[in-house]
Amino acid sequence: MYSLKSLKTDQLTKKIVYKILSIKDQTWKYGLISQKKYFNSTVKKKDVHNLLFFKSNLIGYTLLSKKNIIINNKKIPILYLDSMVISVKFRGKKIANLLMNFNNKIILDYDYFCILSCDKKMVSFYKKFFWSKINKNKKFVKSFRPNLIKMCFNKEKLISYEKKKK
Repeated sequence: MYSLKSLKTDQLTKKIVYKILSIKDQTWKYGLISQKKYFNSTVKKKDVHNLLFFKSNLIGYTLLSKKNIIINNKKIPILYLDSMVISVKFRGKKIANLLMNFNNKIILDYDYFCILSCDKKMVSFYKKFFWSKINKNKKFVKSFRPNLIKMCFNKEKLISYEKKKK
C-alpha cells in the first residue's frame, strides 16, 4: 500500500530526515554525513518535502525548494524541484510516476512557477509529466545548476490534458 505526504521542513521528524538522507545517498553517494551537511545548509523552513511511502517505509522523495527569482527588477516566488529520488529497491516499477503526479498536484496547489535541473537522459521522463525545456540563455535560470538542462512545469498543458480526459 502506497501513501503520499507533503510536509514543510519544520514538520519533519529526525527519523524522516534520516530516511530522506539514506534514500538520497543511494543515488548521490557522498555519505550520510555529507548528505546531512547539504540538507542542513540548503533546506529552509518554508521548503516542501513530498514523501512516498510503501507501508511505513519511505521509498521516494522530492524537495520543492521555495526560491525567488528576479525578472525585470521584480522578485517572483518560485518552486525549484531540487531533488527527486526513488529507493533503489523500487526503481523500474513505475513508482516515480506516483511521486511525479503528486509533485505536480502540490505545485498546482501552490500556484508558483516551478523549474528543475536535470541530465539529458531525464528530459523525456519529465516531459511525460508536462515539463518543458527552458532556453538555457534565460538569465533567471543560470544560477540553478548551470551544467544541467533546465525545465519548467507547464501547468496549462496539464490542465488542458485533464479537461480532454473528462
